[in-house]
Amino acid sequence: MRLTFGDRLRHRCPLPAEQRAKQPFLLDMRGRRLLAPWPPKRMQSGDQERLEVLMAQLIEIEELPGPLCWVWPDREPEAIIGIGDGWLAAQRRDRACYRV
Repeated sequence: MRLTFGDRLRHRCPLPAEQRAKQPFLLDMRGRRLLAPWPPKRMQSGDQERLEVLMAQLIEIEELPGPLCWVWPDREPEAIIGIGDGWLAAQRRDRACYRV
């Protein structure tokens, strides 16, 4: 399927703030990385606060459900299972990455 010019522009548009706030972070404890739901250098208002809240919560978590988890500032972590290394590499390439 080929994207039209309008489709390509639509995919570059940022998500509304209420949808963006619901997106999970990806926690990779094997590489000690936290991958944000936003692209590198594309942080919006409210993203820094979500990141700070989540980083503070990660310090308090005693046990994670797995080495790869979806994490949110307002929910319990969920394990990610059944993925390949290619998927994780693509996530690292397309998302802002922070050291944990």
